[in-house]
Amino acid sequence: MGKLRLGEWLVRWGQVSSKQVDAALEYQKGWGCPLGEALVALDLLDAETVQRGLSRLLGVPFVRGEEVRKVSPAVVRMVPPAVLRRLGVFPLRLSFRGARGELHVATHRPQDLALMDAVAFATGLKVHPVLAVRQDIEDALEQHGVMGGGSAAGPSRGLSLAWQDDGDSFQILRGIEG
Repeated sequence: MGKLRLGEWLVRWGQVSSKQVDAALEYQKGWGCPLGEALVALDLLDAETVQRGLSRLLGVPFVRGEEVRKVSPAVVRMVPPAVLRRLGVFPLRLSFRGARGELHVATHRPQDLALMDAVAFATGLKVHPVLAVRQDIEDALEQHGVMGGGSAAGPSRGLSLAWQDDGDSFQILRGIEG
């Protein structure tokens, strides 16, 4: 018997009917999204149930949102913020076995080997994917100041620059912050 697909697995697991999977597949064709996103968009399943099904299917651990939010800032700093933003992953745990460290990262795409290789290259660590809901990852990145308007130390303040033209030269002045 060949490997099951997500829709088949969710039907076997008793989460949706075959007709609901067919409807989600039609939605998927029209919108070009993954099946799990189609199931969520059609309110047939919630994102956590889809990710739990995918976790079982792929044999990859799943982490809930509250566990993602408990991660130490020291672990988050193991990966450059630009890498976290660009790749949309969140570091969960760092451990050492022998000479090389191992990093467990939350991702909503654990089967994306290029993504895992990019994290490994950026950190120099062996990377283990852990499946998580995309929104939980985004929330954790924002909580740790990697995305959005805040940071662990407080809200970030941009620097406004004003142009002053005196005809011969220019000077960059710090703008007035309110």
